[in-house]
Amino acid sequence: MKELKQKAIDLFLKNTHYVITDINKTRRIHNGYTNYSYYFQTSDFNEYQVRISKQTKNVDRKVESEFLKTISNKDYKYFDEKTGNAIKVWIKGKTVPLKQASKLVFINKLVEKIEKLHAITPNKNIPIHDYFEYTKKQDLHEKYMNLYQKLTNIHCHGPYVMSHNDINPFNIVLGYKKSINLIDYEWGRLNTSWWDFINYIRELNLSHYKIRMIAYDNELNPEDVKEQIYICTCYAYMWTFYMPEDEMILKYREQLRFQVEDYYTWITTNPKRK
Repeated sequence: MKELKQKAIDLFLKNTHYVITDINKTRRIHNGYTNYSYYFQTSDFNEYQVRISKQTKNVDRKVESEFLKTISNKDYKYFDEKTGNAIKVWIKGKTVPLKQASKLVFINKLVEKIEKLHAITPNKNIPIHDYFEYTKKQDLHEKYMNLYQKLTNIHCHGPYVMSHNDINPFNIVLGYKKSINLIDYEWGRLNTSWWDFINYIRELNLSHYKIRMIAYDNELNPEDVKEQIYICTCYAYMWTFYMPEDEMILKYREQLRFQVEDYYTWITTNPKRK
């Protein structure tokens, strides 16, 4: 890990006007599936996040860069489209606590933030989300894949919007006056308008009852919502087979496997569609 920290320092010094004595503080803040991140504070009390990519083949950094430009994100001070290494201004605040993440008041505010993102004119250079890009390596039973195919044919059509594609509590920073800031757009694509919200609900791993209550509160058909959550869950499960297989990704895969089975039973026990 010392080598990673030194790599972050070298990246920061090479691509900013600062010298080594200008760095007051540095600490590791995040170890995600695709990146390591470090916090930097400088002698002029500016704050930055330095991202070191894990070199995951499946992250298209050129698309990420194009997405950031399209949404006019000014946080990044340096972005290497080849490696994914980056330097961005530190967003003051904290990630949303898990207890707050599922509260209806917070979810309603998040929906407003998502709608603003979706209102941005789509960039045709950004690819449309491919629901079948990770199907070759996965090991889902045929019955799960058959339902996935059926439901994507029903729900996964345009019009497409600018979609973050990976909204979860760790990609939300609560800032000044509890403002909501979305971060980490590396999976940004053009996608259906329901994906960002439904995938967020999936990430919370809620009970069936809670999912229904959220659907009703947002004037959504709960039958559609549970089918869309199934789509998101299957996709996430298949995605894990294309990530480096460390302890963290294997634990996440096991959680997703259970969710796929649970949502499959939920849908097929009292089927809405024949």
